[in-house]
Amino acid sequence: MIGGVRPKTLIVGLSKMIQEKFEPIPNYGKLMTIGEFVDCVNAGGFIDYDGFGQYADSVKGIMLNNMDSPVRPSHVKKGLINKNWTHIVWFNR
Repeated sequence: MIGGVRPKTLIVGLSKMIQEKFEPIPNYGKLMTIGEFVDCVNAGGFIDYDGFGQYADSVKGIMLNNMDSPVRPSHVKKGLINKNWTHIVWFNR
């Protein structure tokens, strides 16, 4: 154990961080703040079938391109939204 964490857990966590890819925010999709996304989901504006989102930082102009773990409206209901990001880019089906 390293600092109370098993080495295998550290390796898995590091490999996930290395695999993350960042891209410029595209001109398609709907850029919205985390709050706007949460409000829209809570109002019934988005459901999982409608599409998916990707975390973004509008100041840096980058989007996390992680198709293994897209942002889904059900994540709002489950409390799984990562509030370390400022925005979400929403892509309709």
